[in-house]
Amino acid sequence: MQNELDLEFSEFKRAQMKQCLERVKELGDAEEEFFKQQVREQWVAGMDRNTSYFHAVVRGKRRRSRITGIAREDGTRTSDGHEIKNIMVQYYENLLGSTRLRTEALRMDVMCEGSTVFEVQGKLLTTSFIANKI
Repeated sequence: MQNELDLEFSEFKRAQMKQCLERVKELGDAEEEFFKQQVREQWVAGMDRNTSYFHAVVRGKRRRSRITGIAREDGTRTSDGHEIKNIMVQYYENLLGSTRLRTEALRMDVMCEGSTVFEVQGKLLTTSFIANKI
């Protein structure tokens, strides 16, 4: 009987601990959102006045987004700008294929038997448009 009570108590404690951890995470997320909003307000306020804060933020963003090095296929690293560019171009060419379009010949049977535009739809497609309705 004591073991059952101990088991129930420990399960109760586990459930309480789980609720507490979820609440801590929830409060942490709320705090993080609060600070993000504070930073956004500072950003907007500083941005309008062309302040040193604005320029510091722009320099920081530029520095973080700059690619200063990249790994080659053999695993070695390079920091040469031209080589980084060539590695990236080669990567995406391999990923996406060559620049030449690969198109299949038109199939006349599909064109003849495929969906058609009804007369009403054709009139709507060919009528002139009014600029203020766009």
